[in-house]
Amino acid sequence: YPFTLGGLEDLLSRRGSSVVQPLKETVLKHVTDKGLQVKEQGSKEFVLVLLGIPRSRLGIVQKLEVQGFMVDAGIGILGQSLSVLFKAKEENKWYRDVMGGSESDQWKSVSIFPVNVKCYPNEEEIRQYSDITPDDGGPAGIIAGAGALGGMLAEIWGRECWGEWAYVDDDTIQAHNLVRHISSNSAVGFPKAVVVNSLVNSIHSEKVNSQSKAFVTSILSEDKVLNDKIEKSHFLVDVTTTLHVPRVVSRSDSFPRTVSAFITPSGSASVMLLEDKHREIRCNSLEAQYYRAILNEDWGEEHLSGHVGRHWVGAGCREVTLSLSNELVHIHAATLARQIRKKSSCNEAKICVWDYHDNSGAISFYDIPVFPCRSIFLNNWEVIWDDGFLKKITAFRSDSLPNETGGIIFGIVDQKDKTITLVNACPAPENSESTPSSFTRGAYDSESILDDCKNRTAGIVTYVGEWHSHPPNCGALTSGDDIGQLSFLSTELQVEGLPALMIIASESAIGFYLNKHGIVVNF
Repeated sequence: YPFTLGGLEDLLSRRGSSVVQPLKETVLKHVTDKGLQVKEQGSKEFVLVLLGIPRSRLGIVQKLEVQGFMVDAGIGILGQSLSVLFKAKEENKWYRDVMGGSESDQWKSVSIFPVNVKCYPNEEEIRQYSDITPDDGGPAGIIAGAGALGGMLAEIWGRECWGEWAYVDDDTIQAHNLVRHISSNSAVGFPKAVVVNSLVNSIHSEKVNSQSKAFVTSILSEDKVLNDKIEKSHFLVDVTTTLHVPRVVSRSDSFPRTVSAFITPSGSASVMLLEDKHREIRCNSLEAQYYRAILNEDWGEEHLSGHVGRHWVGAGCREVTLSLSNELVHIHAATLARQIRKKSSCNEAKICVWDYHDNSGAISFYDIPVFPCRSIFLNNWEVIWDDGFLKKITAFRSDSLPNETGGIIFGIVDQKDKTITLVNACPAPENSESTPSSFTRGAYDSESILDDCKNRTAGIVTYVGEWHSHPPNCGALTSGDDIGQLSFLSTELQVEGLPALMIIASESAIGFYLNKHGIVVNF
């Protein structure tokens, strides 16, 4: 390495290049007609010279290495040694030498020393370092909910340079949030969306973006700027923790493909409900299918323990009394961030559960089958079901042939949106009376089936009606006995303001009956 500017010039000239003339031009660019004010006397100044050194093979440049040299002089002194500047008398300023003074070789003795240059990686390189395909820039999306989980998802993806995200949350940072949130005590009182946006932007070099990516409002608001952002987005990550948001989003075509992710109240598990690419199976149906798995699988018994019914996560992040380990939030946030990123490139809908075992640190994974869904409008109500629900009923019917059979139906009733989303069909209790031409359901042990449903689903899934089968060569229309039972159900449930649903399963059709109205759907 050369250790003077003259030595560097000699080295470069032998390679057909030069550093002196570019230095002169650069120095002059930094000096205006008003001169160049330098630092106070005694302060040390340096000039950094960066050289791009092409490395070629067979005449083709394959890479450009960068070598740095620190010039042991400030711009003023360097300019004077290069004969392009002069220092004014009794003034701590340098001016252009417009008179064109005599050339000097002073610059040759100016000391330099080599420095190692590290370039900040670009986004493609950052993704490569993060074990992500460099050209996988991720979606232009929205993270709804900038709480503990939402903030960590934003921080992970921001550090990986995956996705261009806007953040939506109408809440502010409170002191108790700091137990789990990525913010610090200096952020208390500021909007969560603004804080998360600022923290993520500070991870890497600041990007020029005139439009704010933080929206201090609800994802369901009528804010025009937010709605424009939603229409231009390709992916919505719902981590609001509320049950209402994904249900409303499911009923709107203006939202992009949505994934609803949350941590269970105890912190022992995390859940991902991902719509398919074309939104043919939406979050409201995925929620029902998720609850059916909770009711039918062994892992579902304690899965939602601590759930209060209005939020996915305990009593919600606004409640001071919520106890949830920051360690578990990190574990599940990392799992969800990676799996949402990887699954977002798939076209299929997904229902995934990760169950953390505290004693061993192991994680059990449950990939719940997803079935297509359908719906009908009946007596001002929309009845929604999926093929998995019908599969259970038809299997019960086939297993009981030639006799009829039946049982009770569990579902989710939304009085505001007037929807009944069917979740689970139960088989007939053992004390039922079943013949090839009739069926009389016996009594369930309410403590073992109704209470179990309530406990496993936090009371969200409830009794919505009855189902029974008809024998071969008999359709799904109601008989006289069916009409009587439907009238009885309607009267009983009307007291609680609930609709009464009856389903009749035949060989090739399903009949849906609500109060006095009915529709038969063929397979």
